[in-house]
Amino acid sequence: MTQFTNKIAAFVTAWLLMLTAVSVNAQDIEQLEEEAINAAIAKVDKSVLQIESIGGLDRIGDKTASVGPSTALVIDADGYLISSSYNFVHKPTSIFVKLADGKRAACEIVARDLSRNLTLLKVDTKEKLTVPKFVGRDKLKVGNWAIAVGRTFDPSSTNISVGIVSATNRIWGKAIQTDAKISPNNYGGALIDIDGNVIGILTPLSTRGAGPTAGSDWYDSGIGFAVPMDEIVKRLPTMKKGKDLYPGLLGISFAGRNIYADPAKIAAMGGTSPAAKAGIRSGDTIVKFAGKNIRRQAELRHAVGPYYAGDSVAVTIDRDGKEMEFTVTLAQKIDPYQQPYLGLLLGTKTDSGLPIRHVFDQSPAAKAALKNGDIITTFAGDKNVEQAIENWIIGSKIGDEVAIEVVRDGKSIRSTLKSVAVDPALPASFAAETKIDGKPDYQTGIVEVKVPEEPNTCHAYVPETQFRSAPGLLVWIPRPGEFEFKDVVKNWEAVCQKHNFILLFPQSADKQKWRPDEADFVQKAIDQLRLSHKFDDARVAIAGSGSGGSMAATTAFSNRDQIRGLAMINASLPRRVGRIAASPVNRLTVFAGSFVEKDKDKNGKTIQTRMSAAKIPVVHTKIGSTKELYETLAVWLDCLKRY
Repeated sequence: MTQFTNKIAAFVTAWLLMLTAVSVNAQDIEQLEEEAINAAIAKVDKSVLQIESIGGLDRIGDKTASVGPSTALVIDADGYLISSSYNFVHKPTSIFVKLADGKRAACEIVARDLSRNLTLLKVDTKEKLTVPKFVGRDKLKVGNWAIAVGRTFDPSSTNISVGIVSATNRIWGKAIQTDAKISPNNYGGALIDIDGNVIGILTPLSTRGAGPTAGSDWYDSGIGFAVPMDEIVKRLPTMKKGKDLYPGLLGISFAGRNIYADPAKIAAMGGTSPAAKAGIRSGDTIVKFAGKNIRRQAELRHAVGPYYAGDSVAVTIDRDGKEMEFTVTLAQKIDPYQQPYLGLLLGTKTDSGLPIRHVFDQSPAAKAALKNGDIITTFAGDKNVEQAIENWIIGSKIGDEVAIEVVRDGKSIRSTLKSVAVDPALPASFAAETKIDGKPDYQTGIVEVKVPEEPNTCHAYVPETQFRSAPGLLVWIPRPGEFEFKDVVKNWEAVCQKHNFILLFPQSADKQKWRPDEADFVQKAIDQLRLSHKFDDARVAIAGSGSGGSMAATTAFSNRDQIRGLAMINASLPRRVGRIAASPVNRLTVFAGSFVEKDKDKNGKTIQTRMSAAKIPVVHTKIGSTKELYETLAVWLDCLKRY
């Protein structure tokens, strides 16, 4: 064998030995990981218990209620367990727990944490339960091991999912995020680290909604949440007393629509606002909350998120360049904002002033004898009428009076209007918008709207008729399926031309269903269209029928800063919408239509009830035909600018 051949043989031998070592090391590492995971799970084995609920509701909204076994975690040796409120949304009549020794014991609900979707239970037993060790959120790092532990399928063994800690400050500061699979199989169970310490309690959460089921549609997606255990323990004494915990409300509305860019400047506050009671005013800018610097609105939401109703917090504001500190006690409930209404539909500003396009019957404007065609020259003493009206609507309440001056046939007329609650009824007719010669300076007809990195198809129909005012925008969410947009346009073209609005038609990626996260795609489509086309931000509405209407609601309530109108035809409000509230800055009007008799229109009645309770103006009506629907929606879209 030559020297060269000997070198080759030695190299091959060394290479084979290295591969063998690598293989052995890989096997060793895998075995060590498995042993570490099993050891971690063993440390919480007696603390993760199976819950069984009996009785209760068969359905939750339009969904079948899940009444199978679920999970809870021992939090106190004297029989207290903590679980996810998701497991009790069906309001069971009886709850039992399988203890670590195999015995079955009754337990009852003591209190709920409505901010973090948790429920405290008390077991009827004299035995001391095993409390696991906890680790604080401040000890966690992104990339740490995270093991989700439940006891759903078999009371004698746990079900697990292994992942990492993805983030430590999610859901406006309330939760830890993990990519371990989180679902009803382990809601109420523990998220533990590799040493067997409990990081938090697994529960569905969402930034876009509230309630025990919010976020449950993300199950097994790699986006799961756990409420930090050390923060639960801090509130345990209060919950043991049977007191429910509620999210802490500051009671302000922001100026500016971009929460990630705009400062936390206050545009409006209700009379029961904790901030107002503390002495903070509209126009102030919050620069610190509980000692944390606040530069943007999103930072304030993160800072407020972990606090509860009843907590007192130091808030520093900037007022005309001077910093001032106030102590604010956060509230559980704030009286809903109710928009003051004068009964005016306004036209487009001219050199003479702002014309009144329509005066609504029985409104304050009608009682003051204002007429269609009057030109408003001052409002609340301000000649910048458009901005003055907007500021007054945001900062006023029902019953407030305002001075208005109009010009009619060359004569100045002064009146005082006293506002009332909004009457959402649609007028039988009103003056058409003024057409002008020429065509818009952007592409008209059928326009493809491409949203980068999204698989969805989206088109718009843009009327070629030119009006004095910018067109409105109606986003129609179709049911899932295949559509030829040119066929859709045939139904809408005439009404778009007559009432001056663009039709945007986004389609679902999956032809069988809309996914909740496609609300982001719809919003991106609106933003993309805005780059190339002008439309009136005050007349942007989203609509749909059936599942398309439910998707429209999901999009509207997750983009309140952009959407001014929501129309739902024979559609139900999705559970993920969560808490609904009126806003002085992001005002919303709702249309609930039905092609069936009103006494059969359960969805429409539910929508009307929910919106009315939140003081959001709602039109609930029967529709006779699709042609009538298009015309009625066009009139409703125009009326979004009523004041």
